[in-house]
Amino acid sequence: MTPAQAREHLRGVSTDDDTYLTGLIAAVTAEAEAFTQRGFITQTWKHYQDFFYEPIIEIPIGPIQSITSVKYYDENGTLQTLSGSLYQADLASEPSRILLAPGVSTWPSTQADRVNSVEIEFVVGYGSAATDVPPGIIQACKLAIGTLFNQREDIAVGTISSKLDRSFEMMLYPYRLFRFP
Repeated sequence: MTPAQAREHLRGVSTDDDTYLTGLIAAVTAEAEAFTQRGFITQTWKHYQDFFYEPIIEIPIGPIQSITSVKYYDENGTLQTLSGSLYQADLASEPSRILLAPGVSTWPSTQADRVNSVEIEFVVGYGSAATDVPPGIIQACKLAIGTLFNQREDIAVGTISSKLDRSFEMMLYPYRLFRFP
């Protein structure tokens, strides 16, 4: 979202507030991405784990566009890139998963006692433009920006005190990525 789009939503706000709006947009977007466990605009992430725990690796953020690489430190401490023929990516499920390819029975062994010996690099996001983000997410962000712009403190004190409205989380709830043990 741009300051111009935020001004349009807020109605009657001048360009003098663009610096403040830019900060609000960044803060609200970060909050919404953290709450939903999603990257909205295309971005590259890395997921680390100490070894290959299970036959299925769940990626804790979405939506996944692609898996760039699966790397690991072998038993000798040498960084290796796992051949794409040894695993398959299930990008349709949420959370997305990486599984052993048919006919492959185990993941490679990793260096014992090494922290973060497995590194998975992947691309997340709905697309490269803000217009690719679902309208419900954009509307929730506009709601939060409006609330924060008009109520600049955690508590509004007037004739009665009220907590900052967090209803934008309810609007984001349908987009939240859940993991089940």
